[in-house]
Amino acid sequence: MKVRGKPNVDAFLDGGNEAAKAPVAAPSKSKPVQAADEPPKRTKKLFELPEAMIADLEQRCVDERRQLGRRVTQTEIVERALGTYLYGKA
Repeated sequence: MKVRGKPNVDAFLDGGNEAAKAPVAAPSKSKPVQAADEPPKRTKKLFELPEAMIADLEQRCVDERRQLGRRVTQTEIVERALGTYLYGKA
């Protein structure tokens, strides 16, 4: 039985394309990259809420989806409410 070594990952990532082996041009310095362009780091938390509050939250999602014509998540609504409560953001 023949033992195989680790595959060459670089060849796979390059796709065997010669153009991929060409040197990459340096990014232009016309617009500096700022840390503000990145979304804030998110951490998953688990909270227990009263069933009535969960039902109201789900209904608010349905109402806003109809009103705005786009998907509105429970997380989005909770984040907005906490932002208003903690930071006074509207």
